[in-house]
Amino acid sequence: MKSQEDEDGRLWEVAVLFCLRDAFRSGDIWLQNSRRYSDLKQLLVPARIVTTDSKLAAPLCPKTWLANRRLRMEEGLKRLAKAAQTGSIPNGTIDNGVLQIERLRNIPLPGVEELILDLYRRIPEIRITDLLMEVDEIIGFTDAFPHLRTGAP
Repeated sequence: MKSQEDEDGRLWEVAVLFCLRDAFRSGDIWLQNSRRYSDLKQLLVPARIVTTDSKLAAPLCPKTWLANRRLRMEEGLKRLAKAAQTGSIPNGTIDNGVLQIERLRNIPLPGVEELILDLYRRIPEIRITDLLMEVDEIIGFTDAFPHLRTGAP
């Protein structure tokens, strides 16, 4: 029979693994030769290459980028105002200063429903637990997961 200390130790291990997972995902820590959890600084393009390579369309000055975005937004708002004045907003109107846009209607192409039903008929009916057990018999992935309390695979 396991003692309380053993069970607490297992819970601490699980907590540490969760913290490690979150740290890997956020990039706070990394593994040296890992493709998935490598140092994020290695993914950055050096500034000297950005300035010389014309293929990278990245402004070096944030003010330039913001000015470009502001200009694009102003142009879009002008187009919206013009469409509102002429009453040509696609599927929409402006009533009492409120923009109302109709929902798009789902109009499937002819034959799509029959195709979907045919595809569903071809999928074998199986419970997810049976599928997982079948995959486990082939590759044995559950051996990588120890039981929380007993430690057995």
